[in-house]
Amino acid sequence: MLSKEGQKTLVQKGGFIPVRNDVSPPKGAPSINVLLNNEADMEWLKNDEYINELRTTFQNMILFH
Repeated sequence: MLSKEGQKTLVQKGGFIPVRNDVSPPKGAPSINVLLNNEADMEWLKNDEYINELRTTFQNMILFH
């Protein structure tokens, strides 16, 4: 999956952003370098109400609680 051919297949069949620099991302998607060079906004982690809602949603969907 990490080979050049594997990454090309994931881009073509699944629209994934490749982790390799020698494979182009899907049309309109950023490259892995652009994603890695941009600092993510982590302010949402400070919102306890949102985090609890997110946790409950995850548990309901994945863990069937």
